[in-house]
Amino acid sequence: MSPHRRPLSPADTPKISNVILSKATFLGEDTTNPKAHGAKIYLDPANHATAAASILHYAAKWADYAPASSPPPKSTAIFEKYEEKAISFPGFKTTDQLYEFLLLHGGLDDLESKILDGYHGFGRREIANGLRSLIPKTNKDPTLQQWILTLPIIIKRHKMDEVTVKLVSLALHLKTDDNGKVELPGGQIASLKIVELQILPEELRGHAEKLAEKFEQTSIAKFEAYFTSKWDEGHHDDDKKKKMLSGLEDWLELVNWDQAILREAPGTLW
Repeated sequence: MSPHRRPLSPADTPKISNVILSKATFLGEDTTNPKAHGAKIYLDPANHATAAASILHYAAKWADYAPASSPPPKSTAIFEKYEEKAISFPGFKTTDQLYEFLLLHGGLDDLESKILDGYHGFGRREIANGLRSLIPKTNKDPTLQQWILTLPIIIKRHKMDEVTVKLVSLALHLKTDDNGKVELPGGQIASLKIVELQILPEELRGHAEKLAEKFEQTSIAKFEAYFTSKWDEGHHDDDKKKKMLSGLEDWLELVNWDQAILREAPGTLW
């Protein structure tokens, strides 16, 4: 354990952020049978990558966390609510958790190097590259200074039934110069958080019918689309009609989702 590493506690979650950017990642081989639906997604470990995606999607919808929305989400409270909901799922077992403080000297190469030095688990290079790729080159809104970069990762290694989930987030400060160029300043301490979850196949099998009824089946492709931010440099949409339509769609989706929650019977799983 490095000098800066310590167990994660709820109080460690960053409380201030101007914007949250996300990039969904799948590592390994998705062996989900494209013809499998309903309880079969939870009964057969070969389909558990889709099961993991469906669980994360449900947790995000439950918390009203919409990573691909435009503009991107800013509420850390909603982001935390989503993460806590996902981690608390009875079919997940927390197998590792890390909170690492990274002393940055500035620049993307330094950031990537510090992440690699701070984390040595499976997928470390994909994590370092993924977080680096979330830092935009330009930004039209200089008031955005505190950023949380997130990577929800689903892993199913080749020829293995085990499926794991990694919830990765990096909180740091970014600066936008007068020309709109984004810079990663040195002299700051960024915080890297990684929670690793393992699917418990027996838990999924034991509640397969309930889970299939409760969760929307979410493919890896849909997971990647839902959890990947759409960055447009400043999120300024001058088309008022597009804004109104987007707001109406969000409202209708929220109403439908609230009604679905109200229909849930008390005492059901999760």
